[in-house]
Amino acid sequence: MSFTIPQPFISIKEIVKTCAEDEIYSLKLPIYFHSSYIEELLKTNSTTPRFIYIARKGQKFDGNNLAKKILNSGNFFIGEMESIQKIYASEAQKLFENKLFISVKSTEQTLNMALEKSFKIQTENFFTIAVTGTNGKTSVTQITANLLQELYKENILKIGTLGVQFGNIILPVSHVTTPDYPAFLNILATAQENNVKKIILEYTSHGLQENRLGKWPIDIAIFTNLTQDHLDYHKTMANYRSAKQLLFSQCLTKNGTAIININNNEWEHFINAALGKNRNLIAVGNSKLHAEIKTRYGENFNSITFVYIENTISNLNGISGKLVVQNLQRIEHQFSCLLIGEFQFENILCAAGVGIALKFSLEQICGAVSKIQNIPGRLEKIDASQKLLPTVLVDYAHTPDALEKSIQTCKKTLSPNGKLITVFGCGGDRDASKRPLMGKIAFEQSHFVVVTSDNPRTEDPNKIIDDIFGDAHETEKHMRECDRRKAIEKAILLASKNDVILVAGKGHEDYQIIGTTKYPFSDADVVKSILEKL
Repeated sequence: MSFTIPQPFISIKEIVKTCAEDEIYSLKLPIYFHSSYIEELLKTNSTTPRFIYIARKGQKFDGNNLAKKILNSGNFFIGEMESIQKIYASEAQKLFENKLFISVKSTEQTLNMALEKSFKIQTENFFTIAVTGTNGKTSVTQITANLLQELYKENILKIGTLGVQFGNIILPVSHVTTPDYPAFLNILATAQENNVKKIILEYTSHGLQENRLGKWPIDIAIFTNLTQDHLDYHKTMANYRSAKQLLFSQCLTKNGTAIININNNEWEHFINAALGKNRNLIAVGNSKLHAEIKTRYGENFNSITFVYIENTISNLNGISGKLVVQNLQRIEHQFSCLLIGEFQFENILCAAGVGIALKFSLEQICGAVSKIQNIPGRLEKIDASQKLLPTVLVDYAHTPDALEKSIQTCKKTLSPNGKLITVFGCGGDRDASKRPLMGKIAFEQSHFVVVTSDNPRTEDPNKIIDDIFGDAHETEKHMRECDRRKAIEKAILLASKNDVILVAGKGHEDYQIIGTTKYPFSDADVVKSILEKL
């Protein structure tokens, strides 16, 4: 199965109503706004414009620097006069006089408007679910999408850490976890072209703070949890929380549904952000809080529903329990699935909340849950051909809270004489304050720890390891190995058949960033190659 990715086309006349009466301004041309494509586009010489380039200012490159090159090639350039003046100084006036130069007040607003017109995106054609939280966004997105695909028997568009996915197909597009609005519109156009109408996406604190999706309406908003992360960007936990609350206070539709995980201390902030007489609240987890929430917020929502799990069982074969829904009456149904880890109960609750909001029966939801497969890089068990080898789990845990939960989950699977060996590092050019916290958790709760590199980026990897150790020192239980492949190999060679090895931090990633270069590297593939040689 393949998907059509549409190219946006528009005329200058449609962008700037006041332009002169000239046929050249009525030409329907493709829009480009990524500077990386320009060199290839300019190889073809022509006296007639072949494309429209809209200049954007990025963190590393300002598209206005391409004005002269694009205008000289005979193509349209849309930019801001102030930026051109700064870059070209005395040459700027000559560029302004070129009829292929189009001046606008804001290239971002112009680009958004041009894409909206070109793609003819209709918000009412889509149903959008957004997930925010420190940990669990990717798992909830994947689990919920798989649940809905099973219930609706149709493809669900997934946008997040694992890429842009239509069903099981990953589109070859480049973006951060939450794309900016132009990239989002391009993705929506692809969905529209292929009759995909339901979207679930990860909405990060960065994306919310920067309003990356503009005024796009969210029909169901999900909050997973809030723990320390991204303080290099937000500076304080209060700022971090406020950014995530925007999903509920500004993005959620007036009659939308808020699904709030109440198994953490931040739930009140998010319920308060979601208040609305026409909105519905689904509170998942912690049955002890139900009476308090009903009393405090009963008049503030159209309806309040509670969803929780009883009789939980978790081991390396998966998880199971009794899913309970409490509203005017209590209903319950048994479920089981192959997901590993107790924290997955919270993720399943969030996904089940979506099913309930969409009016599926509990029996239908539990049936769909039973068919959910494990998620790449989320406590992913790497199978070995020999039973005498240790169990190795690869996980994306890269925050203190996530690492602690993963370690605790692994310890509960140990046999009486088994040990837990943890291999992890911390990313460079990111929040450094969490490094000693993660080191302390790993050292105190693992039997043995190998501290290694994650994605060091432009930082010295040995300095990052020093930060992780903090006041601790290498001992017979804690060692350092900067080379990640060697670190994983040392952990496996140290282990016996009854031990569990947790390789944390990178999960599904198939690269390692050293300096500014991405090198091929997959924890899962490295583990498999080592196990196969034993």
